[in-house]
Amino acid sequence: MAASYKSLLTAHNFHKAIDPLYLERLDQSLEAHTRNFLSQNINMLEYLDFLESYQQNKQSILDASRDLNNAVEEVNYASGTELIP
Repeated sequence: MAASYKSLLTAHNFHKAIDPLYLERLDQSLEAHTRNFLSQNINMLEYLDFLESYQQNKQSILDASRDLNNAVEEVNYASGTELIP
């Protein structure tokens, strides 16, 4: 149970450290880069480089959310009750 709780605290602290507006700004940046690429203001290499960074950042945030959900479920399972809904 202690390991599950420690895992939950770690996941929660990491998730809490993510700026709530970061995902919105990241998506806005994708839209801007797409517009610039379509307008030929940036070349394909620059656009693909941005897309790779975008996907990595998005994946990190989604992984953090998944890890937090898994840690909550692990604590609930270890305790035998739904401590955290």
